[in-house]
Amino acid sequence: DRIAYYHYAQIPEKIATQRGMDYTKLPDSKVKLDMLLIGIELFEAADYEFVGLDHFAKPSEGLCAARDDGSLQRNFQGMTTGGGLDLLGVGASSISHVLGVGFVQNVKQPDRYVERIVAGATPAERGKRLTFDDTVRQILIDQLYSYGEIRPGVIEARSGVEFDTYFARELDIMRELERDELVSIEPNGTIRATMPLGRVLLRNIAAVFDAYLDVDAYRSGQPDCFSANA
Repeated sequence: DRIAYYHYAQIPEKIATQRGMDYTKLPDSKVKLDMLLIGIELFEAADYEFVGLDHFAKPSEGLCAARDDGSLQRNFQGMTTGGGLDLLGVGASSISHVLGVGFVQNVKQPDRYVERIVAGATPAERGKRLTFDDTVRQILIDQLYSYGEIRPGVIEARSGVEFDTYFARELDIMRELERDELVSIEPNGTIRATMPLGRVLLRNIAAVFDAYLDVDAYRSGQPDCFSANA
């Protein structure tokens, strides 16, 4: 009823089992784009709806319901329901997300995780506390990845920022991407990814608003970051 369909990430520096693979034989970017477009066509013909960045679901499935009622969200594992809820990670290497605070990751080694739990200690190893700017941009990028559009009114209501002022630089680039037909800017200010071009290049649109990427990453790309963190 639900399908996650996205490209394989080759990150041998993090995943030991990938180190014996010949990554030069993997499909290049053009082939992967063709595969995505074919997938969209086939899944939609089979009565799946294109949800978020790279998920498909039957109309009766919970992911479509969450999209319709506004509770859809994207986390580091993909699209899911339950937007607006804290996420508690249990087990070695798992990541918790506390809304308005940030992320906490448990130790990666199972033995160390068990030792800490048995000792009554926290298994947390590291974390990232979100700044105000992080939170505002997280709201925006989550909205874009979940719904394929940016709704300034919602972002203003949730963060208190004046959208056009806060994102003045990014809006100039959105007008550039509108000329490139990646987005359409509606009279009410909503920025909507076009179909299929904008939807398959959603990461490029999001890169404009990502403060941790180079300012021209939406055009030049950041392959290592996109593979490891997408």
